Amino acid sequence: ACIADDVLSAGLLADELAEAASIAKSYCSEAYFKNAGEALQMHGGVGFTWEYDVHLYFKRAKASEHFLGNSSYHRERVAGGLLD
Repeated sequence: ACIADDVLSAGLLADELAEAASIAKSYCSEAYFKNAGEALQMHGGVGFTWEYDVHLYFKRAKASEHFLGNSSYHRERVAGGLLD
């Protein structure tokens, strides 16, 4: 709610909001996938067993990439917006 109030008070346009969202999604998507992969590597083979939830984070990170777009997709959206 506080972020929505800040956005409304700043008077940002829809194009600026879409660009800011793509920048945030690009950064977060890459960080989420990288951290999930690092956690899996750190835990080794036991990280991909049912006893630990590490494999779930990795699977969710990969599914989020496909469902919401990976970082390169969002970077291309930002670049396309800058060229227009």
